Amino acid sequence: MTRILMHAVHQPRPEHVDDLLAAMSAINTAADGLDGLEHIGAFQDPATGKIVAISLWGSMEALQAGAPTLLAGADGLPFDRWEDGEPELSMLSEVAR
Repeated sequence: MTRILMHAVHQPRPEHVDDLLAAMSAINTAADGLDGLEHIGAFQDPATGKIVAISLWGSMEALQAGAPTLLAGADGLPFDRWEDGEPELSMLSEVAR
């Protein structure tokens, strides 16, 4: 099976960094224990303030099964007020280990 890395690059407004990180933390907690989810987390570039949220899945099927839980955790959150622009989303298939 091919592992899948999902990542989203967020550009939070400075006054909403803590809001975005708290929301990500809550979503990560809700995702804990999902079948096929190998890792979930967020990283910040100190130079630009961008935050990259990642999730690593054991397979595309695992991602498809777990995605509704992740999306439900984000439902209703005011990302449009917290961020400058839309997040840049990518889904990458593992090609080498």
